[in-house]
Amino acid sequence: MWHRDTGSDEPRELGRINDRLAALIAERTSARMVRVSARVERHYREHASEFDMARAEAMLPTMIADPRAVYVGRKLNSLVFVDDWDTAYLLAASIKALPGELWLETLYVTRTQRFLRRRWTQHGPLYVRLEKM
Repeated sequence: MWHRDTGSDEPRELGRINDRLAALIAERTSARMVRVSARVERHYREHASEFDMARAEAMLPTMIADPRAVYVGRKLNSLVFVDDWDTAYLLAASIKALPGELWLETLYVTRTQRFLRRRWTQHGPLYVRLEKM
């Protein structure tokens, strides 16, 4: 469950990755829980006028647990979790994978086609959600 900023500088737990994704990133990190620092939270909230921040924050735990896809970002320790925002846009969360730690770096909404044109997406996703029958 997402918790609003209480003014504390303590990091918050956002959500837990699933077993299948954990196995795929085991060489990068043993962590399962994604956390966010108060500084990062304040930073992305500065962009609240650009998209529905409350909706994005409400989607985070589910997106972390079962993202539509996960891509390796520009750096090998950067994982970009994505999920559908609507038919034309994605919610994206850049997560840094460190030994024993997973940290949210930023949160944004981007046009799906623009996201898929980025050079680092051309290798394809590291992880894709299994569709339920």
